[in-house]
Amino acid sequence: MTGSRISCLTVCAFVGDPALTQMEGQMSTTKTETLAGIEQGIHGIAATQKSHGGVLHIIAERQEEIIKLLTPEPKDGPSLDEMLGHIIGQLTELIGYARQNVKGQAQLEQNLPGDIVRALAAGAEAAPATNGARRGGGKA
Repeated sequence: MTGSRISCLTVCAFVGDPALTQMEGQMSTTKTETLAGIEQGIHGIAATQKSHGGVLHIIAERQEEIIKLLTPEPKDGPSLDEMLGHIIGQLTELIGYARQNVKGQAQLEQNLPGDIVRALAAGAEAAPATNGARRGGGKA
């Protein structure tokens, strides 16, 4: 046979060839070395993984310490929710007083004679320019 196919005679001729025997020995040694290298790499990966596990354990412990430091200790007295509720209650009460004040001013304007209300309204428009001078001690 010709070409890329090897005939049985060609193979049989090389069976006793010392070069072929040496090549087979090298291939066997190369396979053994390759397998040994793979096994060594697996051991290296296992050692690295174990090391990383230790590092992760240390990081987790540090995070727990940080959380403990940042978490406030329970204290005597009202909680934040209670304090906010109290503040909201006070603001609601102040809004009620402000509404009463506005109603009182509206009633006061209705009870005053019309000329005084118009004079107060005209004075309120002009007041920002002149009112400050009067309060500062200027002559009226």
